[in-house]
Amino acid sequence: MGWKIVHLTKPCKIKVKDSNLLLLFKDSEEEVKVTIKDIDFILFDNTQFSITGKAIELLSKNSIAVLFIDEEFHPSSILLPYHLHTLLAEVANIQININSDFKSNTWQCIIKSKILNQSDSLKYFNKTEYKDLIELVKYVKPFDKNNDEAQSARIYWKSLFTNKTFRREQGSEDIINSMLNYSYAILRATMARSVSASGFLPVFGIWHQNRYNAFNLVDDLIEPFRAVCDIYVKILLNTKFSDSNLS
Repeated sequence: MGWKIVHLTKPCKIKVKDSNLLLLFKDSEEEVKVTIKDIDFILFDNTQFSITGKAIELLSKNSIAVLFIDEEFHPSSILLPYHLHTLLAEVANIQININSDFKSNTWQCIIKSKILNQSDSLKYFNKTEYKDLIELVKYVKPFDKNNDEAQSARIYWKSLFTNKTFRREQGSEDIINSMLNYSYAILRATMARSVSASGFLPVFGIWHQNRYNAFNLVDDLIEPFRAVCDIYVKILLNTKFSDSNLS
């Protein structure tokens, strides 16, 4: 796995040359060769690009996470390699036959980890409410029967962002929600790549079971890691302006 993140903001054409990527930028003679083994993630941050089928094949074979955005700069799709694991069928059979008790206990662990990480996030910003989340973890039950995840969220978002009008909503267009959703989409794409590379079928989740969602398992496993995105969004906001003044 590589280490570079390629963030493409200018119109360009992507093709293959000598088993590596060649980026040809529009309205200039600039060419950039990127070694395929160095790439971990590619973000197409515009719709003014073209890519050859050979380049897509190369990205897939090297398990490179790719995220595409639409004309409104919202994440729209990801590139997910089809076969990445030699024991795909065996792992898939094990995954499909996981019993309810295992799923119940696993989801309990996921929610506990999520709340603890949210607590660490609040503690990082010197928010005293982090203690409330630590206490809440003690009561999380299998399959989160008490809905402690929601209780944690009410404390967490109110404390993390001091803007009184802020409400954490996935479809909201305000700057805080937009930044959170964007960062989550990038994280989701990289996790989808890792889940598939491990031989799992992302469609079969632990808690998420949406028949129209191809990434139920990813949406389960992403939960404890959201707090990492939250921290970076908060830091970025603080470097620009106080979130208390955001509309």
